[in-house]
Amino acid sequence: MLGKVLLRLNKAGAWVFGPNSTPAGGDLRLIVNPASLSSGYVAWYMAKIEGEKMQPLSAGPIDPSTLGAVKSGTPPPGKTVPSGRGWEQQVSVDLVTDEKVPLQLIYKTSSRGGVSVLLELAGAIAFGLQEDPRRVYPVVTLGVDSYEHGEYGTVYTPMLDIVEWLDAKGAKVEKRRALV
Repeated sequence: MLGKVLLRLNKAGAWVFGPNSTPAGGDLRLIVNPASLSSGYVAWYMAKIEGEKMQPLSAGPIDPSTLGAVKSGTPPPGKTVPSGRGWEQQVSVDLVTDEKVPLQLIYKTSSRGGVSVLLELAGAIAFGLQEDPRRVYPVVTLGVDSYEHGEYGTVYTPMLDIVEWLDAKGAKVEKRRALV
C-alpha cells in the first residue's frame, strides 16, 4: 500500500483524503483499477486497526473461520463499553486521479453504504465489459447521499458515479454506433 493515500467519506458527509483530511473537490474524476477490488475483514480496537485480512474479489470470499481472535468487541481495560464490533466485512478499491500529476488513492470501507456502493461498482464493471470489451477502466466522480437514522440522525452514504470508460491504453471509449 506504499504510496496510496486513504480516501474516505467523513461523518459530516464530505469526501476527504490523506492524513490532514484534505477535501476532495467536487469535480474530481477518479480512474478505478478494477483488478484492485478486494474484500475481506477488519477489526478495530480502541480506534486502531487490530486486524485486517483482504484479498482480490476474483479470489472469492475469505472464510471467516480462518480469522484469528481479536480484542475488538470487548471493553478495553478500565472501561465498560466495548471497543469495536469484532471482525467486520470490508471492501476496497484503488483509484487514480485524472490529473497531470496523478495521485494514487485507496478507498476502504466497512460501512453498509460503502460496501454496497463498491459491490455495485464491481457489478457495473463486469456488465460494462460484457456490453463492450473495450470498457476496461471506469472513470467515476464522488457523490454523497443521506438518510435519517432513528438513533444516529443524518447518516451519509457514498456514491460513485461512472461518467465515462477508458480502454486498456487509457483512451476514452466512445459508444459504438449500431449498424442499420
